[in-house]
Amino acid sequence: MLTLYGDYLLNREAEIGIGSVIKLLNNFGLSEQAIRSAVSRMCRAGLLKARRVGQKSYYSLTEDGHSLLTEGARRIFQRKNSNWEGTWNIVTYSIPEQRRQARDRLRLELNWMGYGTLSEAARISPYDLTKEVEDLVERLKIKDYVQIFQAKNQGFTDAKKIVSLGWDLSRIHEKYASFIEKYQPKLEDHLRRLRAGEAIEPSFFPGLSMVS
Repeated sequence: MLTLYGDYLLNREAEIGIGSVIKLLNNFGLSEQAIRSAVSRMCRAGLLKARRVGQKSYYSLTEDGHSLLTEGARRIFQRKNSNWEGTWNIVTYSIPEQRRQARDRLRLELNWMGYGTLSEAARISPYDLTKEVEDLVERLKIKDYVQIFQAKNQGFTDAKKIVSLGWDLSRIHEKYASFIEKYQPKLEDHLRRLRAGEAIEPSFFPGLSMVS
């Protein structure tokens, strides 16, 4: 769902009717109930806002939703400096239960930024994302409950061990392997057709004909 809004609506300041969302995502095997539930969750999370016109509902990105997807696009398309000097960016927090929604949102967005789990209330990244975290904390109005550190590990374990604790590498590997296994044949067939000068039918890309 977020991919849909990120690809087609992020830079257009546009909205999309729930009927169109359902029609499009039905092509990917999602039921109407599942789609409506996902949209409702995104609204409750503050990522989407609704506008009703008669019996129809239209949804667009909120400021927070726009920020989240902009950060996602930056992470995907902007290359990071690979010369790591051993400094970790660490975020710790102690947020009261009455601010539970903000706490859950903080965890969600830190995960989205690529932070690993160092402990229940501590997240870690090899990249200096201080500015991004400061902007997030400011939006959520939780500055009194969050701390950010730049630190080097002084013991008693090495970087590889920290990475294995912070990120489920086996699960990440499985997801990448599954993605490659599913889409590699389609990519190769696509490239073969292009090299042969063959037309690519819209049905080759499920759902593409639904978007205009």
